[in-house]
Amino acid sequence: MRILIRGLALLALALMVANCKEVDYTWQYHQVDEAENQRDSISDPTILKAHLRNGEVYYFPNNWLVDTQRIAVRGYAYRYDANRDLLGKGEELLLLDSVVLFEVNKELDLTDGNAMLAPFTIINASISLVCLANPKACFGSCPTFYLPEDEGLFSCRAEGFSNAICPSLEYGDIDDLKVPHFRDSVFSLLMKNEAHETHVLREIELYALPIKEGETVYQSRDNSFYAARNLFLAQEVPFQAADQEEYFSKSDPDNLASQEEVILNFKLDQDSANLGLVLDFRQSLMTTYFIYNAISYMGDEVGEIFSDLEQRGDLYETMDKGLKSELGELEVYLWSEAQEEWIFKGAFYETGPIAINRQILDLEHAAKDELRIKLKMNRGLWRIDRAAITHIQRKLKPEVYKVDRITRNGRSSAKDLRDLQSPEAPLVSMPGDRFQLDFHLAANQDYALFLYAKGYYLEWMRDAWLADKDLWKLRQMFKTPSRYLKNEAEAYKLYEENMEEVFWSSQVPAKPLSLKP
Repeated sequence: MRILIRGLALLALALMVANCKEVDYTWQYHQVDEAENQRDSISDPTILKAHLRNGEVYYFPNNWLVDTQRIAVRGYAYRYDANRDLLGKGEELLLLDSVVLFEVNKELDLTDGNAMLAPFTIINASISLVCLANPKACFGSCPTFYLPEDEGLFSCRAEGFSNAICPSLEYGDIDDLKVPHFRDSVFSLLMKNEAHETHVLREIELYALPIKEGETVYQSRDNSFYAARNLFLAQEVPFQAADQEEYFSKSDPDNLASQEEVILNFKLDQDSANLGLVLDFRQSLMTTYFIYNAISYMGDEVGEIFSDLEQRGDLYETMDKGLKSELGELEVYLWSEAQEEWIFKGAFYETGPIAINRQILDLEHAAKDELRIKLKMNRGLWRIDRAAITHIQRKLKPEVYKVDRITRNGRSSAKDLRDLQSPEAPLVSMPGDRFQLDFHLAANQDYALFLYAKGYYLEWMRDAWLADKDLWKLRQMFKTPSRYLKNEAEAYKLYEENMEEVFWSSQVPAKPLSLKP
């Protein structure tokens, strides 16, 4: 009987097709996800999926366009409710301010109005072959900043907003450009997009701090600035900036949350009541590995999950209480002879594996000839290039300078300058983009220079990540991070052996991948 019913159903379908000139095909939501990830077989125009603030989803399979007058997407669309049941289909005018996140199946061509979509669009893109052997180690970075004479990634001066991986995590941070003395009236800085990411920049400012002869300016974690004199390097340690070596230990094969301690001894040549610890440091690729793991666990639901997190608005709190809390910060302890114990003095923290961070911690301590410092940190997470003690002289207030001129990929761009100055239309950077940012400073003054950059970035989805979809592991990463770090230790050790080589060799060259205005 079951076979007979199936046969009658097929016959009825055949008769319906024979008597109709056109069948109105209906996309079920699971088919939308499948189509979106078929990058090679989908012809232009690019398919578009829009996640709305009310939980609904619009799917534009073809022939959509951006209405720049109405600030909307126009085209034939399928509309789904929060449960992904079809609500209807037809011509739609979708206002951009109702959308929390877009997804596309290939890189956006930023001509016409498409640039309006870029700041909120997750792109599913193919990546270079070098990443296939170790896809969790592919190059990733927020905007990287260089001086015009710098050559190569290892000369990078700063990374902007390293852990702002979606719009709700947007923030601004300050980095030491390691320009201790600058006296000219025009300062130029290169900004690059060297990864498969979309960078969205809201603000870029130059912080210039007037200095006196013999002074060096350092930035604290809370973005205070101190003028200091003298520098006493740690004694008998396997790192100092001049020797081109960093202190780095491999991770614990049984638990990625394991801690280690490093004791630093300093010899001073005079008494001082205002001592500060200067540390040059950066992160290893462990954090990059976790970010890529999280996205790969989402698989073809990456847009769904990110849009849900954006609507809830608690991703920062979730991350702060999750893996970051378990991995810990770079803690500083001072040995007290009087109390015969280690006294906690504060901690350093900055995300990013590329540019070296240089920060100062006010020890609020007086010493005679010697000083003992203990660094407590996660094994395999931190790289330390230099540790030194300095004499803090005074607190400084920076002069703030805006960008005066922007050159994008060799051409002066008034539009980019307007966008950077307008909160409604931020500057958007795509893989391979290269910008020169010019600042005009007050003349006849010595400055130490720092950079303030505010924004966020969106990782492009890699083909190789789709096969790693595992929502249970994603939940464990966020809900029980201590267990996750133990369970993931063995897998991470396999990546740790060659991920540095893969990371640095998979950088996107400074050549734009798509047509820009």
